[in-house]
Amino acid sequence: MKSHLFATLNPLSKRGCRWSGRILLAILPLAGSSLLGETREFFGEVKEGRLSSYVSENVRFSGRLHPQFDYLESELKGTSVADPETAQRDFFRRVFAGVKVDLSRSLRVNYLTDVSDRIVKNQIARLEWKPGDANKIYIGYQKVPFGFEDTMSSSKVKPIERSANTRFWNEVVGIGSYHSGVYYYHDYGQGMDSVLGLAHNVKSESDWPDVLDGDVSLYARFTKEGKSDYGSFYQAGVDVGYQPYGDGRQVLAASFFGNLSYSGYELALEATGGEIGLVEGDAAKAFGWHAQVSRMWGEKWEWVARASQIDTGGYQLKLSSAIRKAPYSGFKYEQVDSIYFGGNYYMKGNSVKFSVGYELAEGRDALSGSGVLDGVSEVVSGFRARGQLLF
Repeated sequence: MKSHLFATLNPLSKRGCRWSGRILLAILPLAGSSLLGETREFFGEVKEGRLSSYVSENVRFSGRLHPQFDYLESELKGTSVADPETAQRDFFRRVFAGVKVDLSRSLRVNYLTDVSDRIVKNQIARLEWKPGDANKIYIGYQKVPFGFEDTMSSSKVKPIERSANTRFWNEVVGIGSYHSGVYYYHDYGQGMDSVLGLAHNVKSESDWPDVLDGDVSLYARFTKEGKSDYGSFYQAGVDVGYQPYGDGRQVLAASFFGNLSYSGYELALEATGGEIGLVEGDAAKAFGWHAQVSRMWGEKWEWVARASQIDTGGYQLKLSSAIRKAPYSGFKYEQVDSIYFGGNYYMKGNSVKFSVGYELAEGRDALSGSGVLDGVSEVVSGFRARGQLLF
């Protein structure tokens, strides 16, 4: 039986999203006239023969290398099914290459790709327009503003891999992660800002969104940050996301996050909850969280610990999806708990870093798999090590 909340949202997915398409169609001509002026300025530079100096001053290249080693073991409990094989890999987790081209003072092209799997995987492909000091409009492909840990750069995430909670909502359910769309950033001053996104639903069957018939995902983020009288830095906010799947199902979720740092200590919290439409017609009410604490020792050494939990509310979750690249046993679970302990050594700031960590996770309340499911659980444990080079 469908939840009352999803029944209420059906008009939004079919008719209510028409307003977003009409607003977008109204904004584009206004934005286009301003962007046309910016483009003329750029080609004026080319025509006057100043292209070489323009490139040296306005084109920037970047890169990110993440060589990594994983060793993970899995053990099944409460079943006679054989344990899955150990997962051991040494590989490049990321090989990023990026370029930013400033076409003018307020117009930029930003492109970032990952070739670690010997294929081109776009990370960012967007046009960035800054019509004023307090406003930015990004048009193109990027991570949507949902899930603070997920939208944080992988170069700044302190544990080697993101939490089970983050991976469930953004990698498995897919409400976060990468979408094509239009994103509006606004700075209210005094540490307050927001992001609004109108994005293509990447799990839809269509290649392009029908903005007049609800085939879009909607996102909003509001944050507040600042310093207290005691010298601590704080940041808090909320993300809200709505995404239709294109087959009558949809997901609506919210994420609350907070970060506090003081004198080398840092505490990060995030909690995410929502309803996910299932193929069977029901709605899974899922909730997850993670808490992380870290401490710097001098300027080079840092230790970090994180706990995470996800209750899917009936959504079938592989432990190997919640814990990246863990051995797959064939079972899917309703709950996953994990803890992580590790350390980072900053050889040259964040540009050259080495990380090592141990993770222990358990999948409970099996929902699918071979044989009797009652009492079946699975434990994954192991080490990871990673190097980081930014340039």
